[in-house]
Amino acid sequence: MKEILLIGFYQPSDELNRFLLLAQQEFKVCVRYLQEYVALGTGGGLYHFRDQILSGNPERFFVMNTDVCSEFPLMQMMEFQQARGQINSFVMLGTTVRKQIWSFTYKGWGVSIRG
Repeated sequence: MKEILLIGFYQPSDELNRFLLLAQQEFKVCVRYLQEYVALGTGGGLYHFRDQILSGNPERFFVMNTDVCSEFPLMQMMEFQQARGQINSFVMLGTTVRKQIWSFTYKGWGVSIRG
């Protein structure tokens, strides 16, 4: 993995910048935040930033629409797609979350998730 692009409508802040820096340090990969001018939704954000997503002519990329914290088996998904898929195929992984509030601390960050 060479780069992580986060697309969203969140306004830049010290907290967001700190999160991006910590993510870069932990994962040893460039992490950039692409801010939408209005909330565009998943498809709209991909279309709006398509040139930045495709710059450098990547062989493949992951698209994740996530509102929850989780660990996804990205390497296994890529290997599965390479072994079984065609060049223009994709692998889809779905999850569900029950309505509840999860609170935890991640690297000093207090996080609450309302499902």
